[in-house]
Amino acid sequence: MQRAQENFQERRVYERMPQSAGDLISKLISRRGFTQTQFNEELQTVWQEIAGPQMAGRTQATVIRRGALEVIVDSSPAMQQLAFAKSELLKQIQDQLPHAGIRSIRFRVGNVRN
Repeated sequence: MQRAQENFQERRVYERMPQSAGDLISKLISRRGFTQTQFNEELQTVWQEIAGPQMAGRTQATVIRRGALEVIVDSSPAMQQLAFAKSELLKQIQDQLPHAGIRSIRFRVGNVRN
């Protein structure tokens, strides 16, 4: 009997420990993508502030890929205007969203949805 009990203990899969409610809610939020949606809204809001009233309606911050913020611009002239201010825009967005890890900005012409 003793040997059977020892054998059972050796083969036993690790017990699940009870989790706190905070950990469970945090996992649920991250699995459902709520944090990503919230961050995208924050990114868009910060971009609109940085771009200013003239460019806010003509641009849309879309995604961060490999440290590059991708911004859709409604026309080539507007994209060129933003390109001239690129280093200042980058500095401002890095100051306001340091946790985002943005190292560069890429502009492309496309349909802006605001």
